[in-house]
Amino acid sequence: MKRFNLFLILCACVVLFSSCKKDKIYADDAMWCCKPAKCTEDVDVFYIVSTNVMKSYNADGTESLTAVLNDEEKALLAQEINYIHESMFPEKVNFFAPYYHQMTMHSKVRTDVTREELVETSTKVSEEVFKAFDYYMKHYNKGRPFIVAGYSQGAIMTGKLLKHMTSEQKSRLVAAYMMGYGLNNDVLTNSQLSAAQGPTDTGVIISFNSAANADSMYVDLLNNAVACINPVNWHIDAEPAQFVYDGETLTAHLDVEKKIVIVDGFHYENHPSQQWSINPWSKDCYHNFEIYFYAPQIRQNALDRIDSWKSK
Repeated sequence: MKRFNLFLILCACVVLFSSCKKDKIYADDAMWCCKPAKCTEDVDVFYIVSTNVMKSYNADGTESLTAVLNDEEKALLAQEINYIHESMFPEKVNFFAPYYHQMTMHSKVRTDVTREELVETSTKVSEEVFKAFDYYMKHYNKGRPFIVAGYSQGAIMTGKLLKHMTSEQKSRLVAAYMMGYGLNNDVLTNSQLSAAQGPTDTGVIISFNSAANADSMYVDLLNNAVACINPVNWHIDAEPAQFVYDGETLTAHLDVEKKIVIVDGFHYENHPSQQWSINPWSKDCYHNFEIYFYAPQIRQNALDRIDSWKSK
């Protein structure tokens, strides 16, 4: 009996050691693209990067469903993360952004992969994002209010993360930006948060998708959305608002029924640098451009919501 009890204790130690080792993945500085050496501000941003790896290959040459996070892939992720830091959240925040083994763009269109494999892989990816957030909360946040933001695949992870957060953490959430992915009832119900209604409400979820017309919106990105906000004027009605992107004056208004931001006046062909090589959506779905369209507006809005949070 004593030997059996000793065996159980040893097994428990092995499991505990393995679990601790997995949880320590974000103790490695190499798993962080951005984190300040010293936090000098009283609000944080935790950013989850979008899909920037088109295809990825294992050491044996087989294609991987997820990024392997070699130096080349990290450099691709860092391009977007640095842009977001500089263009959206450059001031009054401590900016944190982990690397994670994101699903590749090609994994979504492969015909040799089952839906079950994709779901299983997506679950593992989201669990890794949870580990990054939990490590950030335990070691870096120090009880400060914070913003969570993500674009595309990062927005999907943001929605999942909102359901993972504790009630205490959500009580310090200034806002969550789900850029380029629809906010559905599942996230609203299971996060126990509400959708943004204006430019300065806090503890809310901000979500939007953009297209030339409602018929061009990619259904997987729309995600059965029940809420959407115009990121130019921060209205949830159909009032139009003008903005300037790369020398073009554009107009954005909300299709209130379809929960889509309709952008008029954009010439897709004039912006080849933001056209991805693998797109499951049409050129009139403006998903590729959203963080570039609205960067100045989101930058100001984040500051406004931070000020609103502090005033309360």
